[in-house]
Amino acid sequence: MACCTAICLSACSKGPAPAAYDVDGIVEILFSDIDTVCGDGKLTSAGVEMLGRMQDSGDLLLSIVVDSSIEITKEELGPYDHLVVTNPEWLDRFAASSELHEVNLDSLPAGIRDFLTAQMPLWTADGSVLPGGIHLCEYSGGPLLVLPANVGYVDAVQAADPLLVIVDDPASAMSGKGFLLPLSSGTNLAFTNPEKFQVELNESGIQPYVSSIRRIKLQAG
Repeated sequence: MACCTAICLSACSKGPAPAAYDVDGIVEILFSDIDTVCGDGKLTSAGVEMLGRMQDSGDLLLSIVVDSSIEITKEELGPYDHLVVTNPEWLDRFAASSELHEVNLDSLPAGIRDFLTAQMPLWTADGSVLPGGIHLCEYSGGPLLVLPANVGYVDAVQAADPLLVIVDDPASAMSGKGFLLPLSSGTNLAFTNPEKFQVELNESGIQPYVSSIRRIKLQAG
């Protein structure tokens, strides 16, 4: 999940072609020097504050297929085809809310429960497994568009039976250095209001470390 994480592509389930999904007007950023931003406390704070303002206005999208960047065995995944960290704004755009079904950590199969118990404290701001504002859901609405770990144009994953880690307010709940900022250099954190985002970026202090802003483009996996 961090900058040095090895990426292995996940298999895609059958479903609508990426062209069927509405990604018009969604932009991503690419950093020229994400390591400096993650390594400097002031820059990290400035980046998280910028992301928080985009979250507050409902213009931040989060989607990351965890098993595309961290090896999770089939035994650990159990009944799920993917483990996905996302936010309500992404699901509002691409999921049917009536098909989301909340589950408890303790009710999960041991493999995926143990994985989350070990991994989530590395990503959350307070080091806990499921702090307030983070909850688990299954999705039964058919293929769900989610994005693998990548920088630049990405293959769309259409998850058939994902376990979703839904983060209501990523800028508050998740670690800037350990999760948010590494993800922001690419499509896994994207923005639905390009004009507002450009203003926020210019005023944030991290703009000199950004190489480009561009509209996202999905291609079939």
